Amino acid sequence: MRRVGIRCLCLLLLLAVLLPSGAVGEETMEAVYQCKITRNTQLREKPDMDSAYRGLVKEKESLLVYEWGEQFCLCGYGDATGYLPTDRLYEFRSLKGDPLPNFAPMGGLAVVTAETSARTEKYSGNTFQPGDRVALFDETGRLPMRRYETHLDTAAFTYVPFPDAASAQPGDVLYAYTTYYNDKIGGDLAKNRQYNIELACERTTGTVLQPGEEFSFNACCAPYNRDNGYVKAPNISVEGTGVAGGVCQVSTTIFNAVLGLPLQINEWEVHRASGVLYVPVNFDACVASWVDFRFVNTLDYPLLMEVLPQRGALTVIFSRAE
Repeated sequence: MRRVGIRCLCLLLLLAVLLPSGAVGEETMEAVYQCKITRNTQLREKPDMDSAYRGLVKEKESLLVYEWGEQFCLCGYGDATGYLPTDRLYEFRSLKGDPLPNFAPMGGLAVVTAETSARTEKYSGNTFQPGDRVALFDETGRLPMRRYETHLDTAAFTYVPFPDAASAQPGDVLYAYTTYYNDKIGGDLAKNRQYNIELACERTTGTVLQPGEEFSFNACCAPYNRDNGYVKAPNISVEGTGVAGGVCQVSTTIFNAVLGLPLQINEWEVHRASGVLYVPVNFDACVASWVDFRFVNTLDYPLLMEVLPQRGALTVIFSRAE
């Protein structure tokens, strides 16, 4: 009996040496997302801020997410594994093709047939004209508008649901996304912001991507200076304005349209942890001289990308090219 006890003790000691500092079985977990953290935060043993520490994660450092939750995420950082508050995590990147947390897919495209308008409590809204195309959640006219929801009058549009990308036919609209701005966004420089947006739309619309081909926003629209046609307008910076302000709304709208299809994103960054006001947090795409937005057409047929400003209803539409 004594020999058996000694053998068990030796086995336990061996396991203690061989196993990592995390819990048993953690080495077999697969990360679902990669993300960053807004400030220095301790990993916790349990999804509870009063539980034991498992290691310090430093501000803006990258970490892995094994399980996402509305309050806490099970994360890995270096050799440590534990829980972090979800509201301190940002810039989620999918590692296995899973939708990003809080991704709300559009269901179809509205083709406006009669003049109509929509607004929210926090935004004065937009007026739509016949022929405008707007992405909707569903046939009821429900749509996202600058972090809120509103509706289009169901009598003022026809609805075309998105088909499955695998069964789409040439000419079919595969997916679309719409963001909004108007002549009040940007204050005294609102017209300049609209001008920059429309210029970036002109430079990207009509792009056809063959299977395996990469799209680079900067290749189409950079450099972001006066020599390239841009003007000073409000932007996300310390100063609050800069040449080409507003262009990131175009890259952001394209990014959200890409998320609705099985495409491969090669480069992407958010502006900041709090995001921008025209899309939900974590769903913006910053572009500048130091960062691009790039993705690859991983479908087995060519894609047509339309980028339509439509007087402030900025819609990006992906179709199967003819």
